[in-house]
Amino acid sequence: MTPQPDRHERAGDGDRTHEAVRPGCECPTCREREMDLLVWVDDNVVRCVTCGTRYNPTTRQVAGQDDQAD
Repeated sequence: MTPQPDRHERAGDGDRTHEAVRPGCECPTCREREMDLLVWVDDNVVRCVTCGTRYNPTTRQVAGQDDQAD
C-alpha cells in the first residue's frame, strides 16, 4: 500500500498514539513530533510546547527559546 501524501503519520504506542509531523519538521531541540505540541506562532515560526523552542520547521533554524516551557 502506498502512503497517502495528505495523511499524517501516527506515532506512539497503543492508546497513546497521536498525529506526528513529518520527519525533518520536529523540534530541533527536544525532537518533539506530536502535532498538538507544535504550535504555529506566525507564518514561519513554530513553538514547541514541550521545551519552549521557537523554530522555522522548513529550515530548522532556531528563532528563540522561551524562559519556561508549559
